[in-house]
Amino acid sequence: MATEEMIDDDDLNFDYGRNPSVVRRGAYFLIALVTVLLPVYLYVGVLDMRLEEAQITVFIGSMMGALLLSLAYHNIYFSKRVHVVADSSVPTKSSFKKNVDAYNAAVSAYESKCTVSALCWSFFYNNLLYLSIVVIFGVYVLASKVPKEANFVLSTVGASGFAFYNSRKAMQAIGEITS
Repeated sequence: MATEEMIDDDDLNFDYGRNPSVVRRGAYFLIALVTVLLPVYLYVGVLDMRLEEAQITVFIGSMMGALLLSLAYHNIYFSKRVHVVADSSVPTKSSFKKNVDAYNAAVSAYESKCTVSALCWSFFYNNLLYLSIVVIFGVYVLASKVPKEANFVLSTVGASGFAFYNSRKAMQAIGEITS
């Protein structure tokens, strides 16, 4: 992975998706919502939380967790994309010897590869972090200390909040956010 010194200002001046579209934000939210709802099965099946009694609590905790996790998705995507572009090189025009269509196809494939690898890394990394923290806190740390509904909200919001905090640190590492 590239260090902060390896990323020069030219890499940050180009917009690698710094500001996502509404559609992309919506897609992030839906993917995060599916991820956040996975632990509901853990709480209902293993910890015996009654879903009929905790519908509103589960809804509020899931929405808050999905919002924070979707923000983390984009921050990690953006920082990873900057690193991928800094570590790789764009195809040169001279290697295609006046074949403009082949050059454009190669540049398009390069951009697609950078986008897909950064997006896949973001989903993998944030989901792994989120689910690991939810299981550890929900089953081991908070299980005997708080009621099941509060356990769900605290572990869900805490895990997604930590993923968001971690993603902000990744943005600081590339110089996108100060303090």
